[in-house]
Amino acid sequence: MNTMKKIISLFIIIIVLSGCNYFDKRKRRNELKDSIQTVRLEKLQKYNNSMAEVAKTFIIKQRIKQDSIKKNEEETFLKSEAGKIWIKHNEWSKEDCEKIAWGEVWIGMNYDMLRYERGRPDDLNKSNYGSGNEYQACWNDYKPSCVYYKSDYIIYSYN
Repeated sequence: MNTMKKIISLFIIIIVLSGCNYFDKRKRRNELKDSIQTVRLEKLQKYNNSMAEVAKTFIIKQRIKQDSIKKNEEETFLKSEAGKIWIKHNEWSKEDCEKIAWGEVWIGMNYDMLRYERGRPDDLNKSNYGSGNEYQACWNDYKPSCVYYKSDYIIYSYN
């Protein structure tokens, strides 16, 4: 019986030790997995950071390029006939200055813009049909030759 107790005790010790060994291996395996995952996350973070830097650099270069293009366009515009008009009359839009430079006349144009382009009219007629003064300005050598505007100086018609 005494021998049987020793065998059972020995068997229990072996089971306990093997159980401890199993949990120890499992713990080391989990630690190894955690370590590998940490390394992977660090590498991924470094990759993401480097890609973010590449993207930032690309965006900065694109902005510099666009700014350079805009600057060149602005310089080109200022050297053009429309740009020279705009320098003198920056209260007018750049688009309007381009139309003036091309000799265009349009509804909504300010009479002063037309005078800038053509000079004083050959004939200027004023009339009042009861709703305020209206004006007809005519140039003999231009087409359209006459424009019509009210006291707000906005051209409402031409022929």
